[in-house]
Order: sequence, then C-alpha cells, then structure tokens
Amino acid sequence: PEAAVNTDLKLLYQEGVTALSFPNGCTPDNANSMPHLWGIAQRMISKATVPLMQGLIYSIMNKDVDLSKLYARALFPQISQCRPSIYKRLRLHLLDASAIDFRRTEDIIANLQQVYGCLGFTCNDIGTLFHFAFLLVNLGGKKTGICPSQYRK
Repeated sequence: PEAAVNTDLKLLYQEGVTALSFPNGCTPDNANSMPHLWGIAQRMISKATVPLMQGLIYSIMNKDVDLSKLYARALFPQISQCRPSIYKRLRLHLLDASAIDFRRTEDIIANLQQVYGCLGFTCNDIGTLFHFAFLLVNLGGKKTGICPSQYRK
C-alpha cells in the first residue's frame, strides 16, 4: 500500500492540474486562480513536510545524532517562520549543542508537537510509527501529544 502522504500529494497535484486546465486558469483575467493555486501549493508543502517530521521524531527516539541533525536542518526553515521561539529552543537542543542531550527527548518532542498546526498538519497526519509506542510508554503519551489513542488497539 502507498503511504497516505503520497496519496494526498497525488490528489493535490491533480487538483492543481485541473485548476490550470480551465480556460484562463492562470491568467490575470481570473482573479481567483492565483489564490486557489497558492492554497494548493501550501497544502502540498504541508503534506511533504510530514515525512520530515516523522523522520526527525524517529531519529530522536533512536538517539541517532546524525539523522536528527539532518532532519532538523530540513525542517527548521519552516519552523523558524511559523514559531520563531520554538525554532530557537529546538536549534539550541538539536543543532547548536556539541551533542544532543537525548535526556531532553520529552521536551524536544513537546516543542515539535507545538508546531504541527502552523506547519499545516496534526498528530493524526504524523501517524503511528511502531517506534512511537516508546514515547507513550516512556514519556507519558498525553504530555508528548503523539496520538496516544492510536495505540489503544
């Protein structure tokens, strides 16, 4: 099966293609076309950011310094634009420090969770990676906000 993000991106791509296929689909004559296409593009960016957030959380949970820094560098431009104060804290913990203090994992994850909304997704979009069960057991679930209800099966 295909990842939900990929399915959503394909649907958004088709929505964009459809919008452009209409006569005057992207011309100054159609005042609604640019805002509509901009909205589609923003939703695509949000969807494409989900795997980066999943990768960052996964790498932090697995205490992988190199991958944590890689995913942080990929996400931080977006985070810096929507939540500058959280960006500064995360940068301090994940990039500026000589070594990541994985004892602060709960705080780091809580900060990441606070930017989901401004990045255009929810914890449900992040989904249920098998390793997220670690957070629920070891970090208290509700406090981290990693969709604990998905693990009650």
